[in-house]
Amino acid sequence: MPIFLIAAGYALLAALSDSAGCCMPPAWDDNFSDAIESARPLPGSAMISDFPIVFEQTTLAELTERFGGEVSISGQTSERFRWICYTVNGGRAWIGSSAAMGGPDQQITRIQLLAGDFSAEPGCPEIDAALAGIEGISLGMPRINLTTRFGQQPDDELETMRYYHESSSEIPGCSISGFARIELSGGLVSALSIARITNC
Repeated sequence: MPIFLIAAGYALLAALSDSAGCCMPPAWDDNFSDAIESARPLPGSAMISDFPIVFEQTTLAELTERFGGEVSISGQTSERFRWICYTVNGGRAWIGSSAAMGGPDQQITRIQLLAGDFSAEPGCPEIDAALAGIEGISLGMPRINLTTRFGQQPDDELETMRYYHESSSEIPGCSISGFARIELSGGLVSALSIARITNC
């Protein structure tokens, strides 16, 4: 299934350790076999203030042109992953592009957010902007909002929620795969990771 391409990309993050600087994206040890199919398509865009980010369209170069920051590189050849870290509203945002799926233009294929009380560091500058969520999924959101939109999880007490969704693409013969991992603390979203790729 195409969703395992995304799973492989997430698993790669757990193994990467060769990136320069601070602030690697969260290397969650994930199990994708228990992800449930979302009742609705997963998010395909986000906003940083008035700047739109559209998965598989907006590039890392466009992001750095607007907000600065540096592109860090992890992995080698087809497993290479490029990402930018920002400190936003005390939290962290990692916006990245898979070499295999983001293409030579480094189109964005994944966004990860983590709530907290972080300070800017070399490699993760602070930007004066608002980024609280990704197309309707926001940090601090209660569990009920997620289950109402995407579907009930097997266990109402789970602190990690995983969804996947596959849909047809406008490109003949292609499909769109999305994956979401959402962490909760006290019933509220404390971290989230959204990935989206087109499979042809």
